[in-house]
Amino acid sequence: MTVEAVSGITSTSSTSTITEQTLGQEAFLELLVVQLQNQDPLDPVTNEDLVAQLATFSSLEQLVAVNENLEEIALLETSMNNSEAVNLIGKQITVSGDLITLKDGEASTPSFVLEDSATSVTVEIRNSDGIVVRTMELGSLDTSLQEVEWDGLDNNGEALEDGTYTYSVTASGEDGLPVSADQYCRVLVEGVTFSDGYAYLISGDYAYVLSDIIEVRGE
Repeated sequence: MTVEAVSGITSTSSTSTITEQTLGQEAFLELLVVQLQNQDPLDPVTNEDLVAQLATFSSLEQLVAVNENLEEIALLETSMNNSEAVNLIGKQITVSGDLITLKDGEASTPSFVLEDSATSVTVEIRNSDGIVVRTMELGSLDTSLQEVEWDGLDNNGEALEDGTYTYSVTASGEDGLPVSADQYCRVLVEGVTFSDGYAYLISGDYAYVLSDIIEVRGE
């Protein structure tokens, strides 16, 4: 998700107004008292009916209390998540993705995990225009976490400009069939923005939520 996408998130509301009518505790109790005051003396409310109504009132009280507790828990969780997000500023996080950041000639370290062992694995790095600038043949690899070490050079051995690049993994097994890979990237958290109660970690032009994080490292 890009930062532009986050900043574009706005709350929407319907043009028509709908009035919710709910039966609260006080209204329920008032109705019960009125019912008792105006009951037919020749056909009064039975003990069973009265007990049932009182039980309903008790259940209503418990549901209101549970709802209030859930709201407090939700507010506490949001506050903790926001605090945790702020504490991640300046740290490197690993998330699902295909980004590589090149800065001062040093590239961030992408990684991937193959679904099955492969006899041939190729990594291609592309610039912002989608052009392949570097191809690396990694040979045979197993299903453990694999880190890609890139020196920031293109296929001709020339240094590339700083910026954001992407990478793709192509792998095949002994039978020649393709092997899929889960790709990850490591990014530096530069800031935090909040939208609709959610905290988004900012890195360059991209934004991530806490649930995207797979690993956290120091500076």
